[in-house]
Amino acid sequence: MSKYYTAITGNNNGLPFPDTKAVNASGPTATDGTELVRQVMDDVWDAKQAELDFYNYPPNTLDNLPGIDGNGYPRSQPLLAKYLNYGTPGTVIALGWNAGTDPAVIAAATGCDVRLLFLNGQGINRTLDDYKLLDSLVYCGDTANPTADYFYHADDALGAVRNIAGDYLILPDTRGYFLRGLDSSGAVDPNRTGEIVGSAQDDALQNITGSFEIKHIRGAATYDLYLNPQGAFGKIANGGGTANAADEIGVSALNDVGTFDASGSPDARTSTETRPKNIAIRHAIYY
Repeated sequence: MSKYYTAITGNNNGLPFPDTKAVNASGPTATDGTELVRQVMDDVWDAKQAELDFYNYPPNTLDNLPGIDGNGYPRSQPLLAKYLNYGTPGTVIALGWNAGTDPAVIAAATGCDVRLLFLNGQGINRTLDDYKLLDSLVYCGDTANPTADYFYHADDALGAVRNIAGDYLILPDTRGYFLRGLDSSGAVDPNRTGEIVGSAQDDALQNITGSFEIKHIRGAATYDLYLNPQGAFGKIANGGGTANAADEIGVSALNDVGTFDASGSPDARTSTETRPKNIAIRHAIYY
């Protein structure tokens, strides 16, 4: 709370905040204290002190002024505690909001800002007070700025001209992506050693290696591969492979070539990408 509370409430024990206590009136007509002072101290001051205690936030004895400081923090300590508890800048969350629901729309309708930005790959003006704290927390760093996928600085909102001193911070575009835990050390994900927050990764299948033999049968052009009765997984075409020394009866021939297409299976769901079951939401980040 403001240090000026001590000055405007003269009927107290004379100790500075947070040890200031109200001095109760000694009687109905006494002038050595007032019940109003007691109410101010107990109902306002003590409540704010309890709030700071709850968040383990020692008072800094500074004035609780409106606005933010140079680091993007609210100047008021009780407000800062609420600000961080509501959603610390840089926190990414999932929203079930429809496409037409935007934080800016909510702000316009209610007069109260929702400190969220959708992660659609857009650039935000990091010089604005609202975004200074977010920028200080998520910026990829000067070294990574020329190559980072996201969270880099640029001269334009599209991120086309990268510049460590640029006015814009480029946010990730998480549409169609799952979020993945960072593993810069490569202890769990060796392929991603040295990556940074905001690094994008394309889909891929884990490689399977090995070999199998197809017994050559003379006298027919095509045979079913007996993985199921319908040959839905593939076909064996006679010839086309590498030459072998001899077939079953000692006649030189070509190895048969097996082709594979899982889309013929009645059970397999196939697509042009690898993905688990999922449901679409919208990712947003607090600022």
